[in-house]
Amino acid sequence: MEISSNVLWFALFILTAIVLVVWLVRRNIKDGKEYEKEVIQSDIKPELHKDDDQETDQDEESALP
Repeated sequence: MEISSNVLWFALFILTAIVLVVWLVRRNIKDGKEYEKEVIQSDIKPELHKDDDQETDQDEESALP
């Protein structure tokens, strides 16, 4: 029983595709964990809105003697 060359090429292609997908998924999970650690360790300052900025100015003025 002889296997045609097309079947061998197809099997090789499928095997390569599976290996590529597994590698990409593992790398993505690893990168996600590293990103999560960086976010947790970084000092993220909250974004100021116009209302927050005005309240801060008023608080500073009222704090002056």
